[in-house]
Amino acid sequence: INSRKYIMFIWSGLLRPVSRGRILLRSDDPHDYPLIYPGYLSQESDVTDLLEAIQFTNNLMKTEAMRNVGAKVEEIDIPACNMFPFQSELYWRCIIAQMSSPHYHQVGSCRMGPAENKWSVVDPHLRVHVVKGLSVADASIMPTIISGNTNSPVIAIAEKASDLIKERWA
Repeated sequence: INSRKYIMFIWSGLLRPVSRGRILLRSDDPHDYPLIYPGYLSQESDVTDLLEAIQFTNNLMKTEAMRNVGAKVEEIDIPACNMFPFQSELYWRCIIAQMSSPHYHQVGSCRMGPAENKWSVVDPHLRVHVVKGLSVADASIMPTIISGNTNSPVIAIAEKASDLIKERWA
């Protein structure tokens, strides 16, 4: 990034964001792409959590160990944020809005739950409510995001799906 000095990046992320997005059908044509509204950082608590992480990092940079190696927080030149005083809450809110990106695997677009729940799509047997003969077996059935990678839960879902399919066709 530069040849003048060593740089250390400290990156914070939300393991359990509460912001939710939506996926809607564009039309009844199955070839039309869906409308996807990710809703990133749409809940203030997600932004507040990131602000707390930034404050933690700023406090870490003030420790004796970090001062001894000359570590300090550098201002990032983001034109949209230049109007705010460096290190102010408004500056960090702007940086969050300009620089954030998801780092988790999306889940829950076909979440499991009772048919009465308007956000639920599949039942505990992975069958889509009111659509006979259609099942879903991937991360989209998970009702909430987990704190780790979705690979292992998806393998477990697939194993369960294979058992359910065998039972249905036995």
